[in-house]
Amino acid sequence: LPKDDEKEMVEYFSKWEILRQCCGEQMSKYWKNDLTPEVYKKVALKDHPHPFCADHDIDEIEKGFMETKLYSKLDAYPNMRPFNKPSLRDGELNGTYCSSYNERIKTQALNFYGQPLPMENIRTGNWTEEEHSIFLEGLKIHGSSKPSKIAKMLETRTVMQVYTHMKDYIQQQVQSGNDDDDELVKVM
Repeated sequence: LPKDDEKEMVEYFSKWEILRQCCGEQMSKYWKNDLTPEVYKKVALKDHPHPFCADHDIDEIEKGFMETKLYSKLDAYPNMRPFNKPSLRDGELNGTYCSSYNERIKTQALNFYGQPLPMENIRTGNWTEEEHSIFLEGLKIHGSSKPSKIAKMLETRTVMQVYTHMKDYIQQQVQSGNDDDDELVKVM
């Protein structure tokens, strides 16, 4: 590979690598979780922040990527244009595609397919008696290892909210001396 071609590839892929992690439908799950509204954050990823993406001006990276020689060469061939994006599933880059997409994750909680998650039915704050009753029923049916199934039964709480409520509930039961109760042992 000639040195000039190698230099073009390094320039192109160094910027593409950042876009791949920090932008679009198939971005890093850790960065996506950082951007996602609190009620939809995934429990398992919550303690794994992704500072790498936060350290970059994503619009500048995107513009720099679009200004590379290899980007221009690929853009000249219509069948190669899909490769000039963070993933084949993303829209066309325009200098602000990435920051716009990331903003949509923050405000609309986009899922893996780029579709907004339903936010209108999600409640915050104290749990109602009805929600707690459904939670207890779900805990008996599914146990403590399936908060996502309990959340589906509730329809008004996210998996993260169910997980936190479950953790608080079990801790409360243990502290109050109900930890030897057969029902509590079954769900754990």
